[in-house]
Amino acid sequence: MKITGYESPSARHAGLRFMVENRLRELEAQVETAEYLTRRQETRQDVDADLLKRKRTGESSFGWLLRGESVDEHLDALAPALSSLPEPEAGRAWEPLTQRVGIIADEFVFRSFDGLADFVQITPKNYEQHIAEVDLLLVVTTWRGVDGSSWVGLGSPGSQRRRILVDELIPAYRNADVPVIFYSKEDPPNYERFLPIAQACDVIFTSAMEKVLDYRRDCPSARFVDVLKFGVNPRHHSPIGSRPGQNDMAYFAGAWLPEKYPQRTSEGQRLLRGILEGGRRLALIDRYSDLKGTDPRYAYTSEFKYFLGHKRDHSELMSLQRISDMGINLNSVADSQTMFANRVLELQAAGALVFSTYNKGVNSDYPQVYISTTTKDVARTLEVMTFEEMRRAQADGIRKVFSEDHAQLRVDQIVAAAGFDVPDRSLTVVAIAEETSPELVAAMQNQSLGPVEIIASADLSSIAADVVLPLSNDLAYGVHYAKDMVTAFTYTDADIVAKSCADLKTADEASHRYLDEHRELGSTAWWLGRGGEGARSQLAESISQGLPVSAGLKVYGLDGFGVSRVEDVEEPVPARAEDYEISVVVPIYNNGDHLRHKAFASLQRSSIFDKMHILLIDDGSTDPSTRETVRELERRFENVTAFMFEPGGSGSASRPRNKGLELTETEFVTYLDPDDEMINDGYALLLRKLQKSDAEFVVGDMLRWDDGRGRIPQVRRLRQVIPSREGLLRPDPSSLSQLDYQPASIEAIAARTDWLKGLGIEQPVGAVGQDTFFFQQMLYYATKIATVKTPVYAYYAAVAGSVVNVVSPRYFRKYLPLEAARAKWLKDVGLLQDYNERRLEMFFKKWYMRKLTMVAPDDHDAALELIKEIVGYYEPTHWNDPEIQAFWEEVNA
Repeated sequence: MKITGYESPSARHAGLRFMVENRLRELEAQVETAEYLTRRQETRQDVDADLLKRKRTGESSFGWLLRGESVDEHLDALAPALSSLPEPEAGRAWEPLTQRVGIIADEFVFRSFDGLADFVQITPKNYEQHIAEVDLLLVVTTWRGVDGSSWVGLGSPGSQRRRILVDELIPAYRNADVPVIFYSKEDPPNYERFLPIAQACDVIFTSAMEKVLDYRRDCPSARFVDVLKFGVNPRHHSPIGSRPGQNDMAYFAGAWLPEKYPQRTSEGQRLLRGILEGGRRLALIDRYSDLKGTDPRYAYTSEFKYFLGHKRDHSELMSLQRISDMGINLNSVADSQTMFANRVLELQAAGALVFSTYNKGVNSDYPQVYISTTTKDVARTLEVMTFEEMRRAQADGIRKVFSEDHAQLRVDQIVAAAGFDVPDRSLTVVAIAEETSPELVAAMQNQSLGPVEIIASADLSSIAADVVLPLSNDLAYGVHYAKDMVTAFTYTDADIVAKSCADLKTADEASHRYLDEHRELGSTAWWLGRGGEGARSQLAESISQGLPVSAGLKVYGLDGFGVSRVEDVEEPVPARAEDYEISVVVPIYNNGDHLRHKAFASLQRSSIFDKMHILLIDDGSTDPSTRETVRELERRFENVTAFMFEPGGSGSASRPRNKGLELTETEFVTYLDPDDEMINDGYALLLRKLQKSDAEFVVGDMLRWDDGRGRIPQVRRLRQVIPSREGLLRPDPSSLSQLDYQPASIEAIAARTDWLKGLGIEQPVGAVGQDTFFFQQMLYYATKIATVKTPVYAYYAAVAGSVVNVVSPRYFRKYLPLEAARAKWLKDVGLLQDYNERRLEMFFKKWYMRKLTMVAPDDHDAALELIKEIVGYYEPTHWNDPEIQAFWEEVNA
């Protein structure tokens, strides 16, 4: 008998947990709002008083308000700068496809694909006349259509437009043997709404990889299901001309949607407040400004009402992106590795520095995008970021999106899925030099583009390559040099691309614009591929006669990164430990971009950055870019010391953390992983606590980003169990058991170096999860602990490719050294049986059993054998949990 309304206990608990977590987020946002409004009252008189104060002190964050201008008046005043921008270009590297593609989409998707194949807009009125003319039909989820009206209502299952599409239009094309491809850019939140359209199509693409299995289940007749990420089209998204017209305003163009996306709204508030507190001008261009009255579904929070402007057309927005150093992105979807707002890509393509709310994929793939954690950290980032760091992040973004997210690659993917051949988009690159040297050879072998062959300049006439890089022994080349140069040909129509060896400010004046000439042949790239015949003779003449690069060819100035004069490359100055108060150990392996833009940038925000001795311990990275980043940071900052293991890696962060502690000579020490961040000036808080007490270590709270933002109350958990006296927690060896062996993150801890070294403990080399064991040992031996009830570090739990997020037998194998060491230690201190009773069952069920379900079927048996070996270390005599009992009964059957 079915009892209606009944929920299982696990379902009720999950629902309650969800409600509690949501309520905590709401309360946290309300506290931040109250604190913010205390600092910045919402009345116009108070704003005016603040603005007058800023004017007297030379600040200009609200310049147009000081002049009595509205945001719209300020934007209108930018019209001359916008009109002076050069037109975007198609790029000469890749030819568009010739297939004729019928498309149903909105303006955003249509523009992103425009010109990359022969696209024809399909409407309910014209679809019959195009059936015989198109090679395939692409149906993209849309609410209105390209023209804003033809497909109004398509998102409603019972609408007339939906009926026409599913019952008439798609069958007509399929009956004519025209492949019909469905592409949802509205997943995951609108999966169910558009699913019936997908079920009518031959091929399915989704912007969210998390929905691929759902489509395969719900659309069994589909020939093919895959992920299609967003892309940038250089005809509309371009950095050309972006530098000369730059201003310091931060733009956001879009909808607020507080009711539909409450998490996006609360995170957006933190971000916007931080931008204002960081002294930036702000313009919010409201997509729904043309609605009459105030609709709560779309209305911006009242605290930002003075920064609102009216809706602008798409072309103007694309130009605005190009003349601003900084753009703002809000993600409606946080929990996807592939689905995020396309604005992230568009802004980077325009040469802007992007500040964004959290999304898994953005954090994993675009570390140069700043993800807001707290209002304070956003503001502090803007205050301390140097011109060089801003320009470097922008350069990294341009390289990334045009090399990996070019919309031509997306169109190729669609057309190939329909059964057509598409061209190979790889470009051949060679370097030429009159004389080679070991340094030149090494530089070209270590290019992020892949090894680049060097041939003699005399062989120029026989070169069959798309791009040629003349080299000079007087210059030093970075790992991204070739990739930057080659990628520029995908968004410019240049004959020659040039980098500057001048100082950064001078180089910036010649960046992302066409030049009359360029006098340094060794910092140029020449297009000799399709249509580049004229450049070959000019290159030969420049080589033989030493002439400036010009003579009627289009020369595009790129930037000043990745090349410098050999004499300008400085050797690092050894840091003296006695000059610093706390060491920060950063273990690194093939994650140099995250190191630069996440962990290291967060340390630069700290008020005690100059008091930190930062130990960059490379575990043998095989990625040349990471190794170069480590060396470059050591050269630039006198408080940085690098240690490099031989290439190959040990398999986890244990070896570099152990080495870092060994090298620490300051009084205090902490740890930070390269893909995580210190927040709230947290290490300054930890340091002050230790300096004012005789505690062995201090611990703070942490933020955890996964599907969203959550606070881990580490301090509260410790205080609930461990007694305190005179302001310090006073643990004894039984405290670890009383805490049920729950760990705290060592990245939210600072310790006395002598005490920690004196314990003689090490993290098992090659193991994952080793930091939890390390904390368990620290707690067991500690007698005095200080606490800071503030989140001091942010942990990003869903970084794609992270060793703890890839599940295979190798993953479980990495737990063998950890569990062997922990079981032995627990046995030595007499806690093994207690651990089995208090912790092992819970951890086995929630971690190992859950992870086993994520293993591919072919790897299941191998992973299971490893789990058996892990459990064997603990010698459990019995299991109390019914699910674990059932698990082992099935295994042993």
